[in-house]
Amino acid sequence: MSTLGRIVCLSIYLALTAFTGSLAQDKIKVQVKDLQFNPKDMQDRTEGKLRFVHALHLTSSDRRFGGFSGLRINEVGDKILAVTDRGNWFSARLNITGGTQPTIIDGLMAPVLDIDGQPLTNKGRDAEAIALMPDGKGIVLAFEQWHRIWQYPIVLSGSMRRVVRVFARPVQLGDQLDRQASNGGIEAMTTLLDGRLLLLSERLIGEAGDESRTGWLVMNSEAHRFTLTTPKGHSPTDAATLANGDVMLLLRRYHPLQGVSIKLAIIAKAELVAGGQARAKTIASFTPPRTIDNMEGLAVRRGQNGLDYIYIISDNNFSPLQRTILMMFEMDLKEVMAGTLPATK
Repeated sequence: MSTLGRIVCLSIYLALTAFTGSLAQDKIKVQVKDLQFNPKDMQDRTEGKLRFVHALHLTSSDRRFGGFSGLRINEVGDKILAVTDRGNWFSARLNITGGTQPTIIDGLMAPVLDIDGQPLTNKGRDAEAIALMPDGKGIVLAFEQWHRIWQYPIVLSGSMRRVVRVFARPVQLGDQLDRQASNGGIEAMTTLLDGRLLLLSERLIGEAGDESRTGWLVMNSEAHRFTLTTPKGHSPTDAATLANGDVMLLLRRYHPLQGVSIKLAIIAKAELVAGGQARAKTIASFTPPRTIDNMEGLAVRRGQNGLDYIYIISDNNFSPLQRTILMMFEMDLKEVMAGTLPATK
């Protein structure tokens, strides 16, 4: 297993133990309904460089379930951790591989805590993105409305079995984030292989004009700006680091007449430099009638077969008119980089 893989597995294991085991938490049941990628064309199973695996409609009677804006998954692909924009953690065991009916079991929800160990409230609870701490011993959260980055280091007892502290620890970035719109802050965040934290604003225009966004590269609480050129009309909603060090980006556009458009893009690691201008290269696009919604969370893992598995989850805004959808795709990163994809049956 790679160093990144060990960090991911350790972080997800600790997070599942800490955030949903040692706090006031509740077990919840999640119902799963399998969906078609394209309900109007059953043979449609490939988009760009991605091959469709599953689309799941998730529901629960628990009123806290929904609003998912950040997502992470372990390397095996059987444990997920998500955060909602109403300040709750969600974890579960996932089985969406093989020929069996997909299931989600052992669902747990727990409140995200503030720096005093109390559940978040009102304006301060709008969590939008998750990243792993570089040492693998905790999680980083990005928040909107009250713009900030908080670390959640997991302090363990000597036995490595009992969690003793998971309160927030602010990342001091001065006034770097204050220019963002209240509901247009950090939506995409990931830890790079070199330990830097990548932040991308949803709405803060970059130096390259309207079709660009402002980003920051953070190391040791020092944030350096860069500009990201984005596909026309689309804004970042999440990011994940690939095994080769490049970054996969999830982007969304909403038009009142055309509906939702979703794109996946890749940012070359070589372009992620302080003061530089990076480019998001589109590798897949999704529009209706394909099964999409307000997709906001992205996670990626490398399988033992060498393929990369991509997971995206929607934020239903706690609205009865929207759905919580978890989608899974696979891709061969070498084929992506070469710009080719073999035909799929």
